[in-house]
Amino acid sequence: MAARMKINVATPSYEDSYSGHYVSSFYHLIYSLLRAQIILSHTGVDYADIVASRNYLLTNFYYGKTDCSHILFVDNDMGFPPELVLDMLELDQDVTGAFIPSRHIDLKYLHQSKEDFDTALRKSFRFVGERHPSGETSGKFLRMTRCGTGIMLISRKAVTKMIETMPEIAQPPKACQLPYPMPHPQFLTPFDKVEVDGRQLSEDFSFCHRWTEGCGGKIWGAPHHKISHAGRFVFEGTAVPRAD
Repeated sequence: MAARMKINVATPSYEDSYSGHYVSSFYHLIYSLLRAQIILSHTGVDYADIVASRNYLLTNFYYGKTDCSHILFVDNDMGFPPELVLDMLELDQDVTGAFIPSRHIDLKYLHQSKEDFDTALRKSFRFVGERHPSGETSGKFLRMTRCGTGIMLISRKAVTKMIETMPEIAQPPKACQLPYPMPHPQFLTPFDKVEVDGRQLSEDFSFCHRWTEGCGGKIWGAPHHKISHAGRFVFEGTAVPRAD
């Protein structure tokens, strides 16, 4: 019997808080993956430094979850349909993300729009990520230059390639800044921030830069699923185009 696929859902949090959108999405994901004969494990880390948290979760996946073929980063303020993850797995690429609405509203666009309010509000959101200039597509997915890590699926093969191509990201265990045990032989740091053209990139864009520029890899983004970014206001929508 062929081994069933297993993925590790990894969630960084602060003060151990998880939004209702995250919890609801997680339970729907469990049910959908079980129906698809896919096994799921979950790892959470509660720490204020998002860079250290993502590095810790990736290290734990690579060395501590060797039965998992992929790590699925899902932040604790994300809401999403389970079909998003199933589509990502079906695409079968090394790095796949989603178009996540940032916590920002273009009030000028919203005020001037002549569309109905719900449509105008959705189009006034900004989405995290940059499309690749090639315009390349794969099914419903778009090739990206950079993509947010709020929801991102990364294959074990991709992590191996990064270590082989950029051995400097494999640090000794003492490099781990978190107050948690580090039983693994190395601490991986692909989310450490890098500076490009005089500008420091965020931790998720730094990972993307290492993958695309350092390893020649591709990133794919799913614009066709509604994503919720929860907070005091829930930013929810698909990456729809707008006419400025």
